[in-house]
Amino acid sequence: MGKPKARVAYNLGINRSTVQDHTRDLPSKMFFSDEQKEMMREMVKETGSKIGTARALSIPYNIVRRITQDIPVEKNGYMLGRKNLLFLKDLLEKGYVLLSGQASVRYRLLKTYFPLIQRVRFKNTSIAFLPDKKEEAVKAFLENMHWKVIGYHELRRLTRLFDVNLDSSVKQKVIGKKKSRRLPRIQKTMDDF
Repeated sequence: MGKPKARVAYNLGINRSTVQDHTRDLPSKMFFSDEQKEMMREMVKETGSKIGTARALSIPYNIVRRITQDIPVEKNGYMLGRKNLLFLKDLLEKGYVLLSGQASVRYRLLKTYFPLIQRVRFKNTSIAFLPDKKEEAVKAFLENMHWKVIGYHELRRLTRLFDVNLDSSVKQKVIGKKKSRRLPRIQKTMDDF
């Protein structure tokens, strides 16, 4: 089974047009034997995914779809995909994942399958976390914050969103103010008034 020119260019790390220039004598269409087509059909029946079959065989999705157009595929049999599985792996290992860009789309997709996953959004920064890893998620969120000044009230609002109570030492570290001890003034003589 031949590979597409785009896949060869990607594997070799060269430009697609270079591969096309050097392989002009080769036909651009892929021809599959009946055995290869039958193997493709069996694979789609087994996995329930035409996209997954195309990726596994390194052939374009349109070819798999055309050859297996008579095989119905359930819409509920949606594959999560590699990036979503990596996102889920990070979430399970660390207990939290900072959301940026496409990560929020992955969160919404995984939330449908795993309703335990929670999300907090505070000052245009989001984090997804598991309920039993709230403390680690708060600490990671505070370490990766992009603002320089945070007050007690904002810190309290943030900890309420996570439903966590932070130690006073952690609060002092985040806010950056050292707690000054006021020593009581002791009156020694009448002149000290």
